[in-house]
Amino acid sequence: MIPELPSLLELFIELSVPLWTDNRNLYTAIVIPPYEHYRLGKDSKGAPALLIKLDSRQGRNSPPPIRLQHLFVAHSLECEIHHKSSVESGLFTVISCIDADRPMVAYFLRVLQALFPILGDNPSPSIINNAVEQLVELFQALKNPPIKTAQGLWAELLIIAEASDAGDLIDAWHLMPDELYDFNCGQHRIEVKSTSGQMRRHHFSLAQLLSPSGTELIVASVFANRAGAGKTVADLVEEISTRLASTPERVLRLYQVVASTLGDSWRQSTLEMFDRQAACQYLAF
Repeated sequence: MIPELPSLLELFIELSVPLWTDNRNLYTAIVIPPYEHYRLGKDSKGAPALLIKLDSRQGRNSPPPIRLQHLFVAHSLECEIHHKSSVESGLFTVISCIDADRPMVAYFLRVLQALFPILGDNPSPSIINNAVEQLVELFQALKNPPIKTAQGLWAELLIIAEASDAGDLIDAWHLMPDELYDFNCGQHRIEVKSTSGQMRRHHFSLAQLLSPSGTELIVASVFANRAGAGKTVADLVEEISTRLASTPERVLRLYQVVASTLGDSWRQSTLEMFDRQAACQYLAF
């Protein structure tokens, strides 16, 4: 049984910004129940960080730090942590978000939330390194050009969100957005096409329509029209990840596909809202 994890975003909002200091490794933080070796921290710039407490043996022969556009990872840092009236010092692996703007903070914390069940309460250095590699892959993808529009991805996410078993569709979802079909589980394939306006007109490659013998191909046609009170890609991702909380590997796959699809357009996608009610009403297969 995977223990229920409180919302990291809600916990983070409650943290105060530490007072200015020359100590760059100073955080206000809180222990994340039930993971006693983890601290959710906020640095002097108001950005979030995950601090994993190490013992002296884990501090030896640490990998070099990693710095990306939005992510910084350092091992065996001597940190000072303040929470209310208590102060804690020790060695920590620090995984921090460099930005403090809300979209990036929310993205960072939701990805971390998916990693917790995989890490476990007292992770070994190898488990921590594997988790860091997955984080690095996700954040590196945010620097790449987009492979698909937010509208196209939103339509695929809608199909997952409306499915009776979202997990099965996540398993079948393309990891590389340029694959021939959006969902492929062997004998069954689903290709999702979206359009705006009121005309159901879609474009296909010839290969998409010539599915292999013995397979079934279904085309899902989605009207994705912008609406001021609609749902964004981020809204659907959050909904799906909440449903799949008991299967963290699927949640990570969800974030991997979204990051590799949107690339550096992900921030703009948080502003594009589509009419979910109308899309469901006129969904056709």
